[in-house]
Amino acid sequence: MSGAKPGFGYHPLALMLTSDQGDNLVITTNFDSLVELLADKNLQMKNGIYWCYMEEYGLPNDKIQTLVQEKKGFFVSTAGFDATMLAIGNALLPDRIGVHETGQYLNARTNSQIENYEKAYKKLTAYEDNKIPEEDLPILVRKNMRKPSST
Repeated sequence: MSGAKPGFGYHPLALMLTSDQGDNLVITTNFDSLVELLADKNLQMKNGIYWCYMEEYGLPNDKIQTLVQEKKGFFVSTAGFDATMLAIGNALLPDRIGVHETGQYLNARTNSQIENYEKAYKKLTAYEDNKIPEEDLPILVRKNMRKPSST
């Protein structure tokens, strides 16, 4: 999952973390930092730890299992990050996160990606028709262009 793009679960996550509902709520995807923080023997978790994992990948490694056991925590099988964030967000902020709101967010995000693709495609087509110089192409397009062979 390294290098994966953020999912739409970050929308409810951002809303939850910026609302006043987030007391004692720690949600992270930076597991190394979280494990270091929670390993502190002086850190007591009032309600324990609820460590989410996806069944298809199995329980986390032994280090995390030991940590959760020491902190009197629980493992929770989930359908994944996005589904979990939507469920938690809907429970904490039902007026701001729901099927309609998530649909609006996803539609806006999809439309934005389509617009960006169309702009890049038009520029590439104009370049191929010698209507614009290479430097006017999006940087990612220029980076991935094959230069003509000199042989």
